[in-house]
Amino acid sequence: AYVAGFGLSSRDQTNMIEYFSHWEILRQCCGKQMSTKWRNDLWPEKFKVRNMPHHPTCPKYDMDVVERAFMDTELYSLIDRYPNMQRMNRPSIV
Repeated sequence: AYVAGFGLSSRDQTNMIEYFSHWEILRQCCGKQMSTKWRNDLWPEKFKVRNMPHHPTCPKYDMDVVERAFMDTELYSLIDRYPNMQRMNRPSIV
């Protein structure tokens, strides 16, 4: 819907899918928006909230690999052109 609505090309669509697929993993599994379930999974046992279910996907990923793949996307390479987007879209290793 967004592709047609904003007149984006198939290349734009591919770039957006690539970028946001990595961004979504990082958003859920790292930083300020990290899932409460995943944050709880990372705590030492004595600090964990009891009876909280485990995060279903974060443990499956190597975050360094996801972060590197995110930083290698074409859209990420354009972030410096848009200062208002820089802080929101910087991964933790930068």
